Amino acid sequence: MTFGKRPPLQDRSIVFKATPHDNYAKNIQQYMKECYSNAIAIQSASQERARKYYEDKRRNELFEVGDQVFLKAPSRSSKFAPKFIGPYRIIETKKDIYTLKDVKTGRKTSRHVNDIRKMYRPQDEEVACGDDS
Repeated sequence: MTFGKRPPLQDRSIVFKATPHDNYAKNIQQYMKECYSNAIAIQSASQERARKYYEDKRRNELFEVGDQVFLKAPSRSSKFAPKFIGPYRIIETKKDIYTLKDVKTGRKTSRHVNDIRKMYRPQDEEVACGDDS
């Protein structure tokens, strides 16, 4: 491959007597075809490895309409700035894109599932207080 394009091959319309040079040209053409098919196979294997790595690392978390979530902060000015802002409520879903509504202001925004974290609330547990009577 030359600059990501197929190299121009010899024109097949020219008919003449075979010479050792012509056999060499045919061998080179065959070798170039084999190299091209090998490059395609290596590229496919590399893409498959990258796809497998991506799928292994990707969170496959699904949210439902009505869930409360946090949204990844667009930029952090310092390392002490919060990573997530919110809370937001999910109002619509389209595959991996979620439409969110800010609980406080009512502003709507759409974000990918990778930018959303579920908001967990602790269960209401009764705290036993000791009476001194």
